[in-house]
Amino acid sequence: MNSTRKSDRSRGFTLVELLVVIAIIGVLIALLLPAVQAAREAARRLHCTNNLKQLALGVQSYHDGYGCFPYGALDSHQMSWRVSILPYIEQQNLHEQFNFRLTSLAGSTNLAVALTPVNDFFCPSATNLLSIYTGGQVNGVQTYTAHYFGVAGAEGIDPAGTTYESDPTTNPSIYGYVGRNGVLTLNETITISDISDGTAATFLLGEIAHDEPGIYGYAGGTGRAIGGGDGQPWVSGTTGNRPTLACKSIEIGINMPGVATSQIAFASYHPGGASFAKCDGSVSFVDEDVDMAVYKATASRDHEETDVIK
Repeated sequence: MNSTRKSDRSRGFTLVELLVVIAIIGVLIALLLPAVQAAREAARRLHCTNNLKQLALGVQSYHDGYGCFPYGALDSHQMSWRVSILPYIEQQNLHEQFNFRLTSLAGSTNLAVALTPVNDFFCPSATNLLSIYTGGQVNGVQTYTAHYFGVAGAEGIDPAGTTYESDPTTNPSIYGYVGRNGVLTLNETITISDISDGTAATFLLGEIAHDEPGIYGYAGGTGRAIGGGDGQPWVSGTTGNRPTLACKSIEIGINMPGVATSQIAFASYHPGGASFAKCDGSVSFVDEDVDMAVYKATASRDHEETDVIK
């Protein structure tokens, strides 16, 4: 009897039992992994939303201080709205490194400041934090990019049949047109009173972060990967492309293949769409299948469209 009890106590798992346990664990992991990945993406998307809220708050604080929103882009020193709001996103020391008397970024000390990363400019779901713009290197070092862009306005025809205002760049076939009916546009400051459509119905900022080859490219080109827009966070554009590195016009849908530089689509790594901040500071996730008339209506500030993204 004692030998039988000893044998029972020493008996282990058989190979079949071990394989069954391993199979069960594998099935559980397979079931849990998508949920874990979804939870992580939800957290990243929330972080992205918070980034947009902080940047929108910075733009609003600039308005409180100066009585207008910042220039989306300014030809005189080729720097963007992102530079203007640095003091309002706890980057005062960085702001003080810029020389606003310089009229060109190329080869200047201003360009070197783009070697400093600003986390508020990065979507947490994006994998590329560096600019793909080869002219943006400083002493052989690639500058950082940004994943959030100003909305310069819409292009095309509004629901009432009126053409959305836009100006051509110096080379429209490559750089496209600059929207003039949005809030962050070229060489022009907009006030809250100029937003007759309402601050809750007008885009201020949107995200561009994607690496899929062919999604973006110059008009007529073969397409290229864009890890967050084609430029440094500070650049508004040179004489040729003007504000296209800081602000984009809405002419095509979210995540659509690229056209001219100024109309590169707003896009993201978040499945199914991209996030936008409005002029009242709220943030909306916009589905990539959004009706284009509604999408463009929310990009304009004063065309009195009633059907907009809530």
